[in-house]
Amino acid sequence: MKTDAQLVRKIIKSKSEYEVMLLVKRHETSAFNLALRTLGVREEAEEACQDGFIKSFLELERLEKPEKYKSWLLSIVYRKCIDRLRLKKHHFVDIQDVALEPELYELPTSFSFSFNEELSLAIQKLSEVDKALITLYYTEGYNIKEVAKITELSESNVKIRMMRARNELKVLLLKGEIKR
Repeated sequence: MKTDAQLVRKIIKSKSEYEVMLLVKRHETSAFNLALRTLGVREEAEEACQDGFIKSFLELERLEKPEKYKSWLLSIVYRKCIDRLRLKKHHFVDIQDVALEPELYELPTSFSFSFNEELSLAIQKLSEVDKALITLYYTEGYNIKEVAKITELSESNVKIRMMRARNELKVLLLKGEIKR
């Protein structure tokens, strides 16, 4: 299996559609999850991902370290999400909207309300930036330095926001006010 760096170099050299498809398939889930957590609306997330992939391929020659394609792509997708939020004047997702559309978040339909479901709904109550930070750090496995680079926040700001987000999640979960 080719590495991201090999695929990027091949795309730059020969404009290979096959390698473009491989990169998209490899990273579409990560990009979509980040966009969905940030925007909260499936259609908006899909559009932000498409915009992010298109921009990444149009500017691929500017990528200095091809092995860092994924984090570079996620930073583009994240900025596309923030741009969409700015255009919508910071439209926030209401937790009741989430409860009405559980299939959007692929929550199990079982009657029991598991901790993972509760945590997922609690994360949706965070600000868009905090949702993205939590997703990048815990779901995608990026370290603080990488999260800072992707979100264009300082490392200390990422640490502070992550601490506050974890505390907010703790309070939400301990209160037990999160309902499906």
